[in-house]
Amino acid sequence: MARHLDDPTDKQKLHRLAERVLKKRPVAHNLSADDPQRLIHELRVHQVELEMQNEALIEMRAATEEALERYTALYDFAPVGYVTLNRTGMIERANHVALTLLDIPQHQIGQKRLEAFISDSSQSDLAHFLRSLPDNSGIERCEVALKPTSANLGASIILEGRCGQPGHGDNIALIDITKWRKAEQLLSQRSLELQQMNQALSISVSDLIEARKSMEIMAMHDQLTGLANRHKFLQTYAVEVERHNRTLRPLSLLVIDIDYFKNVNDRLGHLAGDTCLRALATLMERNVRTADLVGRFGGEEFVILLPDSDAEGAVAAAENLRDEIKSTKLDVGNEGLYLTVSIGTATLEAGQPVDFDRLMRRADRALYRAKAAGRNMVTMSTEADDTNAPLPFTPPSK
Repeated sequence: MARHLDDPTDKQKLHRLAERVLKKRPVAHNLSADDPQRLIHELRVHQVELEMQNEALIEMRAATEEALERYTALYDFAPVGYVTLNRTGMIERANHVALTLLDIPQHQIGQKRLEAFISDSSQSDLAHFLRSLPDNSGIERCEVALKPTSANLGASIILEGRCGQPGHGDNIALIDITKWRKAEQLLSQRSLELQQMNQALSISVSDLIEARKSMEIMAMHDQLTGLANRHKFLQTYAVEVERHNRTLRPLSLLVIDIDYFKNVNDRLGHLAGDTCLRALATLMERNVRTADLVGRFGGEEFVILLPDSDAEGAVAAAENLRDEIKSTKLDVGNEGLYLTVSIGTATLEAGQPVDFDRLMRRADRALYRAKAAGRNMVTMSTEADDTNAPLPFTPPSK
């Protein structure tokens, strides 16, 4: 019967349904409107109404209990914690996750306030959160830390709450974000380590670049004077020869030897001799053009490459350099020292062989003649110098 009764409080509908039910029941005789048995009939109708209401209420109660069971299961086994606070602030209900987070047994529910489980550092945040619930129609949130217990070592949780209906407590969700916070800390730590590694790597790369530059400089320059060594000099010569072949511009070479340098080493020592070599290297670089290249092949012999300089220009540059060296006092130890140099020049003109050793041999022979003629002079190479014949020996004392 109850399945036909949508609303047991609708009295008119209930009465009509009861009349139809009663007509289906067997009766002793038909009743007229004036029959004295009408009262009995009405009582029977009312009885049917009560039976129908009772059945409807039983079904509604069963549905309510089933819904309550489902709600309780959802509440108790929800993936986040839930607590309900009464108006005095006591925890009157908590689900399984909340009990685990707060590390509290079920029988202690109703004996503890939420504040008892929150760390001292988060008490002010919790107090503000609880005060805000009655004044906020939406959801209030805050992050707090739990007191360390045997079950947790101080978990971080987010509280989400909404003020309850009048007569009901405040419902608060407890969302455990400890793993997130630990992941954030780990990520921050790894980021810092990565930054440090990148910084160290950057420094290492910079060191490697600087070391490579230093090695390149060492590979291309004389370690004593810092001038171009033979390798660097020949590289530059090859570049200038290409330009010479393309433009047919002259290219000259100076070979310079310090006069009586052995006497400096013998009298003042090799350290003083090294000081002289460095001073002369600086002096030569200051007295040549930017395009010129000064080099040292070893001992007291220097070479200078002069692009775009013909034979006369090379001699003029050599004379200027010889005069500058002769008139410059070098500070060596506790005394001043004046030195002289002998210089041989050779020029590569258009159409001549470009072999460096051949050009060097011509300049060397011119240098030999300068030393043989008394030193402290400049001598220009001639066609006769273009030979492979060995140079005669000249004693150092001459």
